[in-house]
Amino acid sequence: MSLVTGSVRVKILRPEKSIVIYDKVSANEIRALFQEKKFVVFDPRFESVVFLRPLIHGLLNWLRSSLSISFTHHYFVCFLHWLKPSLVITAADNNRNFFSARKYFQTAESRFVVFQQGFRWVSELPESGSLKAKDIVFCATYAYAIQWAAVCQMASIIPSGTLGSKQYLNERVDSLASAKAGFVSSWSGDSGRSEWWTNSLGSRIPHSEVHGPEIHQLKKLMETLRGQKLTLEIIGTSQFHANSEYSFYEGILGGTGWAFSPRSSDISSYQKIKDYAVLFSTDSTLGYEALSSLARVMFLDTSSGAPHRLPFGYPNSSFLEASSLHLRANAMETWDAQIRSVRDMSLDSFRVLASEVLGEECISIELSEVIDIVCADARE
Repeated sequence: MSLVTGSVRVKILRPEKSIVIYDKVSANEIRALFQEKKFVVFDPRFESVVFLRPLIHGLLNWLRSSLSISFTHHYFVCFLHWLKPSLVITAADNNRNFFSARKYFQTAESRFVVFQQGFRWVSELPESGSLKAKDIVFCATYAYAIQWAAVCQMASIIPSGTLGSKQYLNERVDSLASAKAGFVSSWSGDSGRSEWWTNSLGSRIPHSEVHGPEIHQLKKLMETLRGQKLTLEIIGTSQFHANSEYSFYEGILGGTGWAFSPRSSDISSYQKIKDYAVLFSTDSTLGYEALSSLARVMFLDTSSGAPHRLPFGYPNSSFLEASSLHLRANAMETWDAQIRSVRDMSLDSFRVLASEVLGEECISIELSEVIDIVCADARE
């Protein structure tokens, strides 16, 4: 039984025992892993559904605690005790309430599974002891696995690449004959009216400072690629402000000699990857996801965007500084030869370079293996 108020559905009865998905982030991808299972999505944003009984209990507990932690934390803890799920899965890997609730929910039969969906600062990882011995973290690279293991000592940490890369990039990409090169946009503007970017701490940073890597290097990249008879195409990231995103790159590259592919609800960015002879990225997760499929990907130097942009290969950036996949801003004269070398090398040689960045397991692990690991000892 449920009630509808506005756009939010209020659930009164306890759902049938099912797998819990925390947050709608990648909920469709998670459902696809277990097509015959029943799911219930816990919405920490209160946008689509709330569960009345744990909501009320959570509110009371929050008030009794003198408003400690957060209301969402208390609501989720009460929800878990109410439903007692065997499996709780999230791709919201930087959500503090998910991890704090796990600390308070000690049921031995439950397994919590985290898919790292974005490349982020180590400081954004959960605090120590957030996960239990039965829990699993699938992380983006082997270097992140080391960092996750340091804060989630009891859980199993598996470098697998992102869930999206396993589901949508499971076929090796071979587009070396294409006449186009793609650049994965990391544009972070909105309607273009603001000259400021707001970071996760609420600080306002000039766009010119954040986007230093694009401003100082993209034109040189376009000219280098033109010499190799390749047209640079920007792979847009904004579905709602594509015109502003285009204007941003037009201000850097000029009005001709390049192309723009706006983000679309009809064609995913994953699908576009196959269209390019070589891809370029800064600190975009999509760039590393494409690399895990062995698409030819190279990365621009992000040092001019520091400390707001992740350096190449983070959190193992110092070791990978001299990688052949890294186009350094202080060595632009070598870019042409460097790009030609990566384009011309054998797949086996390129795989070695990709493995140094990601870890071999992130390239080789299959989606079916991920499913088997999640389900082991966690059957309903």
